[in-house]
Amino acid sequence: MALSNVDILNYITRKELIIKPFDQKMLTGNGVDLRLGNEIARLIQTSSNDEIFNSRSENVGKWYQIEYCNDSFVVYPH
Repeated sequence: MALSNVDILNYITRKELIIKPFDQKMLTGNGVDLRLGNEIARLIQTSSNDEIFNSRSENVGKWYQIEYCNDSFVVYPH
């Protein structure tokens, strides 16, 4: 499902979607232009079935590694 810029703005107004920092200039006809910083938290691939990732856990740091990049980075599939 694609949302129009009016739908997205309604979600933001009702605080059902939070984008920080937000500027209305970021809205396009059917999306939001986002800018990323130079620090990325990439999930670590694991073959262990012993534990399930829980984002509310106190120890989420063991599930990802921080990467720093200057110009670009690759988002891998899956």
